[in-house]
Amino acid sequence: MKKNETFEQFRQLIEHHYIEHWSVSDYASQIGMTESKLYALCKKMTDQTPSKIIQQRLLIEAKRNLVYTIKPINVIAYELGFQDPAYFSRFFNQQTGISARDFRRRHQV
Repeated sequence: MKKNETFEQFRQLIEHHYIEHWSVSDYASQIGMTESKLYALCKKMTDQTPSKIIQQRLLIEAKRNLVYTIKPINVIAYELGFQDPAYFSRFFNQQTGISARDFRRRHQV
């Protein structure tokens, strides 16, 4: 399989499983490659690690929910597969540099 086809398969798997918080090894084994080969492929295709690509997809969905819904932040956290809303808050803050609440205030339509 060509590299771009394998990478696209990885992206499709993320679309279907990011809420389940699969590990990089879960994705790699589903594609039929080692974690290190998946890492090398992702770095070559995007200059990002597989973990970062997975986190970015989760972050996109978090931002979408914060901007376009009125769901409480803890509900969004649970819907995105986080067992603990506090962990979601830390994740969001680490990724964006601001809290989910502040992000919502700044971006709500």
